[in-house]
Amino acid sequence: KLKKKSDDIRNILRIGIYQIMFMQSGKDYAICNDMVAITKKRLRGYEGLVNGILRNVVRSKDTLAPPEGSDVKSISTKYSIDESIINVWLDGYGLDKTIEICEKSCQRAPLFARVNTERINRDEAIDLLKSQGITAFKVRESDRGILIDNMSQAAAVSGKSFHDGLISFQDISSILAVDKLGINDNDYLLDMCAAPGGKSTSAAELAKHGKVVAWDVYQHKIDLIKGYAKRCNLSNIEAYKYSALDFQLDYDECFDKVILDPPCSGLGVIRRRPEIRYKSMKDYNLYYKQLSMLKLAANYVKPEGSILYSTCTVNPDENDGLIKNFMSTGYIDDFDILYNRQIFPGDFGADGFYICILKKRG
Repeated sequence: KLKKKSDDIRNILRIGIYQIMFMQSGKDYAICNDMVAITKKRLRGYEGLVNGILRNVVRSKDTLAPPEGSDVKSISTKYSIDESIINVWLDGYGLDKTIEICEKSCQRAPLFARVNTERINRDEAIDLLKSQGITAFKVRESDRGILIDNMSQAAAVSGKSFHDGLISFQDISSILAVDKLGINDNDYLLDMCAAPGGKSTSAAELAKHGKVVAWDVYQHKIDLIKGYAKRCNLSNIEAYKYSALDFQLDYDECFDKVILDPPCSGLGVIRRRPEIRYKSMKDYNLYYKQLSMLKLAANYVKPEGSILYSTCTVNPDENDGLIKNFMSTGYIDDFDILYNRQIFPGDFGADGFYICILKKRG
């Protein structure tokens, strides 16, 4: 009987222990009482077990501490991140950087926004937000980026400036990626994995006399892209249901710029998507799909055009390692690397992100 209830009991204990150990949300005795009340309501008969364990944690919390070793198991346990992910970071970046990534991945993520500078400049946007009771600040990394004050985040998300498409919430790393592509007013662009539409709309705001073709494999995501464009009052985006893994002959060497942000392991956004920390790297089989998509992007871009390859992960195999392999498989004479950067979680407040700009030779 206990075995059948064990998951529910374990989750109640997790909530209680986390509050006792890491939060200042209330007195320890009150936390114990709350968890006992929940147990009585959902799992009557086990409240004594929950009460006893939590009160023992309260008595022992000054002596309880996560392991401090530098081995994989200790790091994994301390930061609650799967051992296979820790191994990727240790192999790719070394111990000190791995610890830093873990620390940053456990912190609260800031809220950045992109200003639609075709409709309002950044200073005007900050003043407008202020008039709505929202505090925002300029960021150095992009002329289009602002940082929303922590106390203003709820108001900003539900606010008029967002609803009217004057700002869009997007991490500064993603804003920077599109900036680095060097989009011109009349560029014709392709976004191969476009949903939910952040980079497509970002590009469309810059290519005000051009056009962005946005692809995704699912119709409901196409609808998301169209809704995003409508909110931003953008008429230069066309969204189509295509797979980035299928070659579309009609688009061969058609685009001035191509954006490819393929499905990835997401190790750079653990602080936003905590479920990723518990996934094993064995669950991912993305490398060959990513490489295949990049090779197709190489077909779609015109001579003298550029490709933005980006991911929201921190994994050499999916990032600079993949670019090296791409170049070594017959593309080294066709492309030059103009920009190549791994952004780690917390760098200038950003998510972990990879940006590479490839320029096709004429």
